[in-house]
Amino acid sequence: MKVRICFVLLISFPFVLSAQSDSAEGDAFGWVHDLKANLNLTQSTYDNWAAGGEDTFAWQFTLNNADTLFQENFQWGNTLVFDYGQTKIGGEDARKNVDEIDFESMFIYKLNVFLNPFVSVRVLTQIDDGFDYSDDQELKVSKLFEPLYITESFGVGYEPWKDFTTRLGLAVKHTIADEFAALYSDDPETPDEVETIRNEVGLTSVTNFKTNLTENIVFQSKLDLFSTLHRIDEVDVDWNNVLQGKLNEIISVNLTVRLLYDKDVNVNRKRQLKQVLAIGFGYDFW
Repeated sequence: MKVRICFVLLISFPFVLSAQSDSAEGDAFGWVHDLKANLNLTQSTYDNWAAGGEDTFAWQFTLNNADTLFQENFQWGNTLVFDYGQTKIGGEDARKNVDEIDFESMFIYKLNVFLNPFVSVRVLTQIDDGFDYSDDQELKVSKLFEPLYITESFGVGYEPWKDFTTRLGLAVKHTIADEFAALYSDDPETPDEVETIRNEVGLTSVTNFKTNLTENIVFQSKLDLFSTLHRIDEVDVDWNNVLQGKLNEIISVNLTVRLLYDKDVNVNRKRQLKQVLAIGFGYDFW
């Protein structure tokens, strides 16, 4: 319960402050807000179809919010991504296909045009129970706020132009789990006890890139790397790529390709790959 309360407060605090800001539109300094929502739907129905097939229905809701405070000597940015969706096939119960809450708060002190020191906190978790359906069984492997990843980092950021930023620094990564500690937070090198919190100190690198390929097509990429100091050659990778094409003001086509590798989660030490192609409805609130 304490973890849930702290998590809610952590997310709410910067948005409350931004709502209280009085910056006039067009000012060089002040708050800049960006809130986008997307709903993707996929449906197929078969009736007396000779070749066979099962009815399917899938949906995915994504909310992206960014609030950034620009000042002469510093910049404070807060981003929140909420992503959740389910798939239902035939007479089976609906199963989730995506479930993620990703919040980051970063403070940048402006020294010059390109290189600036930063400190940041990132929280990554989920809201719903997760199951492993392999081997024809339903095995629960995650739940609300479990696993919970918290990463604090500081270092130097480089921004040669507006839509390309990269940063490098030291980080402390906390992996928190209780019921599923054996899957996420436990250290296999200490078999005598099950650890509910694993703390790792290492190097972090985060690179963001965005470009308009055409007037209606946008490509965004985020590469997040982390390596512990005692195993610098083993790198955790989270590489997310999104290609979005807008058909009109509210309808868009989205292609998402995400590559994940985490040596502590994958026992077989293999990479994870997810690809989603969807057409849906989106709206920019501001």
